[in-house]
Amino acid sequence: MVVASFSFVGWNISQHDTTSAADEYVYIDYFDKVPDSFRLHNGEPTGNLARQYALCHGIRGYIDANPAACEGALTDEHIASLPFSGETTADIYTPTYFMITKAFAYPLSIFTGGDLVNAARLTGALWLAGAGIFLSLTLSRLRVSRLTSVLAPLAIIGSVPAYTANTYLSTDAPALLIGSALTFLAIRYFQTGRGLWWIPVISVIGGSLKLQNLAITGVVVLTLVSWVLFRSSPFVHRGKAVVASALATVIPVAIQLIWTIIRASDLGSSQREIEHNQLGLSNIVSEVFKFLPTLGQGVEVLSLVNAAGIASACLLSVFVLSGFIGAASTQTAPISTVARSSLFMLLVLGPLLAIAVAATEGYYFELPIRYALTLLPPTFIAAAVFFETGTAGRVRAVPVICSLIFALGFVITGTP
Repeated sequence: MVVASFSFVGWNISQHDTTSAADEYVYIDYFDKVPDSFRLHNGEPTGNLARQYALCHGIRGYIDANPAACEGALTDEHIASLPFSGETTADIYTPTYFMITKAFAYPLSIFTGGDLVNAARLTGALWLAGAGIFLSLTLSRLRVSRLTSVLAPLAIIGSVPAYTANTYLSTDAPALLIGSALTFLAIRYFQTGRGLWWIPVISVIGGSLKLQNLAITGVVVLTLVSWVLFRSSPFVHRGKAVVASALATVIPVAIQLIWTIIRASDLGSSQREIEHNQLGLSNIVSEVFKFLPTLGQGVEVLSLVNAAGIASACLLSVFVLSGFIGAASTQTAPISTVARSSLFMLLVLGPLLAIAVAATEGYYFELPIRYALTLLPPTFIAAAVFFETGTAGRVRAVPVICSLIFALGFVITGTP
């Protein structure tokens, strides 16, 4: 998994000729400023490194590369061409991800010729390798063949979601690892009664990295509560499971609330113009089905990737969607419960996040599909188990399909 992850991430980094379409430019700025600056402030100008990097290399879907801006002083015209005239939009995030990334980027820069931006991108391989390991460990616990437990995780490692989250500098990079680790811990607890207290620990880490990582916490908590209510396993202790679920939910939510309070002193200081849409019932309804059909898509618009990326995204989406819904319709514990909890969370996550954003920021925006990235691991595991051991057990193509998706990952590019 480590070799596959570094191969996939390293190769794709070498092919990048622009910054990503999903805020990488402001993430480069945050990465550059920590730990000297503990946090960014609302309306804070981005630094010269981020501005010059974005202008020199371009921002996919926003501005083209400008070789003339690679050296020398930047003009007002240059700065005005940047999103929000060069103001940061990354102030909503805690510094946790950027601190971790910087700590690992320095030793990894030996492989990037001293280029700290590409070294920071390369840290995505560490998160991705961890995700692959936990996916493999989880599958090996669920009666799939050894071949499937080894090859199936490659579909996630080489997927379009991993391409967008883990081959660029992105706060979404830890999402697949957080989702895989919590799914593994839940399954392990059901089967052995061990490792329960790691669930709130990982949930707190995930929640401090990014609010959206709490989606997988919701799945695990729903799963634990279901096992308690229906006494699904002799290893599930009612009192301990309830306490662990409460801690996994309350502590990371409290951290995000405290962060919101800290940021409150800055709100309104930005001069950037944002289209402020008020949250209405129609918006909430539109978000209900936002994440369900786009689990394997990874990009907001498929035209942002080439034909190989489109094929990979469609193949993974069909595989996951059909498989995990199939698993949810069975009575095969423990994976059926995980699948049902994931289905429920996929339907309520959009409205919950829309309400949370409106409450904290004062306005609503259409949610990016990457906000559900932590839910890809549990749904993928459920799909793999369903096709391998469930009513569709005669279908033995899981290793082939997953290997194909991984192979396509090496020919994905950001242009059609």
